[in-house]
Amino acid sequence: VVTASVFLAIWWRPNASDDPEPGPKPVPPIPPVPPVPPVIDKAFRTLWNVPDGGGTIEFALNLSLSYEFTVDWGDGSDPDPYKFDPPNGQSPIDHTYIEGRMYEISITGPSFPTATFGQLGPSKDWLEEVIGFGDIGWVSLNSTFTECSELKAVNTSSGDLSGVQSAISAWEFCTALTTFDTKGLENVILMNNTWARCNALTTFDARGLNTSITNCTDAWKNTGPVGAWVFEETFTNVPTDWLILGEDKPIGWTPGLLPVGSNPVLRGALLQHGAETI
Repeated sequence: VVTASVFLAIWWRPNASDDPEPGPKPVPPIPPVPPVPPVIDKAFRTLWNVPDGGGTIEFALNLSLSYEFTVDWGDGSDPDPYKFDPPNGQSPIDHTYIEGRMYEISITGPSFPTATFGQLGPSKDWLEEVIGFGDIGWVSLNSTFTECSELKAVNTSSGDLSGVQSAISAWEFCTALTTFDTKGLENVILMNNTWARCNALTTFDARGLNTSITNCTDAWKNTGPVGAWVFEETFTNVPTDWLILGEDKPIGWTPGLLPVGSNPVLRGALLQHGAETI
């Protein structure tokens, strides 16, 4: 006798309505976006107004330094490359324009440590704007724009001036400058006569200045009637000859510590007008 056994397996599932409600899936955290470094225009750019009939723009170099740079003169001509080491340099560098109009000149590095655009012939009065200083290896601004009488705008915040510690007479006799923002000059500690005789200057933002300046005798001597000074820091290590006011000294003057902010004493001192009541 053969006996057969049959087993019936039944799988039971609870009603679907008994299942827990599906929740939203966790969203993985979004990684922080790294900050985008500021884009530095690599070229030192300037704007020149060549008069009717054309003329020659020239600038001088320091022949004790090494240079390697290229100049695009902005008139459609081929850029001029220069490379030399002392004592085999060339100065001045010049270019002649046939047509009188506005030209943008750009200089690219890697090595353009300093130059003098003022104190040279008539072209010193054709420079109207410094658009940006570029990334070309600046090490000094001494007398770079002295006597550029038609220079109306300077953008020190565009470019890399971190290698510059001295700006002696950099903008002296720039009599068309009305405003100046010092952002970008944070490492400059020598400022003798830097803005002296800028007699049209009406607004000056000093927030970019190094707070441990070592010498700035006559930095603002005979400047214009500046009505707006902007400061944030307290300047220390200031020598007694920071400001020259003839026989006058600002009330509460303390060598080595110059309070800033809206202090009218500071404003009067920076104006450097001996005739002004302080």
